[in-house]
Amino acid sequence: MSTAGPSAPRTRPHPAVVERRRAVARARGRRRRSVVLIALGVLAAAAALYWMATGPLVAVGGVSMTGYDRADRAELESALEAAAGEGTILSPATGEMRAAAREFAWVESITVVRSWPRSLAVRVVEATPAAVAAFEDQAVLVSADGRVLGVKDATRGLGWLRLGAVPPGEGGTLPAAARASLAFIAAAPPEVAGRVRALRATPEGLVVGRVTDGPDLRLGAPERMAAKARSLALLLASLSPEEEASASYIDLSVPENPALGPAS
Repeated sequence: MSTAGPSAPRTRPHPAVVERRRAVARARGRRRRSVVLIALGVLAAAAALYWMATGPLVAVGGVSMTGYDRADRAELESALEAAAGEGTILSPATGEMRAAAREFAWVESITVVRSWPRSLAVRVVEATPAAVAAFEDQAVLVSADGRVLGVKDATRGLGWLRLGAVPPGEGGTLPAAARASLAFIAAAPPEVAGRVRALRATPEGLVVGRVTDGPDLRLGAPERMAAKARSLALLLASLSPEEEASASYIDLSVPENPALGPAS
């Protein structure tokens, strides 16, 4: 039967080794604290920058507006100010402001610029009536892109479209067929556009109308309307009053080759 011998005595590490280990542990702790402090500092700096970029220091303090003097001016200003509150003077909410302005039929476009230190200046381009669109006894003003501006007022010198149904309400858009006819009036010189009456699309899809105190218009298919408008302007300028009065119609189906129909 064997018996175990006495165990070997445990040796203590050298004091220098112990101190070295302690120094390494202290250095690791300092590095961890440094990383934590740096991270906290970065977060604090980011929070401060965010507050400076979005907080009250850069909030929009007011909106001034020019270029619009219609009856709903106050409502437009209020809508623009509310939309401006979605942004800051550093990053204006131009998209929101344009969307708010589009709710007003008579606003064609707006331009937003900073007015330091904390205001925004809005320049409004007011829509211009391009024609009158009528159905029976209902007539509305429309812009060149077919937007209904409102009930016809005392505005004079505009061409007239004839609609096949009640026109849309204010801010609405004319149907596609009417917009094609509108393109002809919008492209014509004012003195010519103002003489166009009852311009409309037939069931066959052709555009017809008439000239005030003059012949009927036959425009053919609703295409190349700008070229047809220029052709009409040149033709009318070249006709004497007698020649115009003797024509029963003007055919602009091929704008490069307009034709006059003889009086019946």
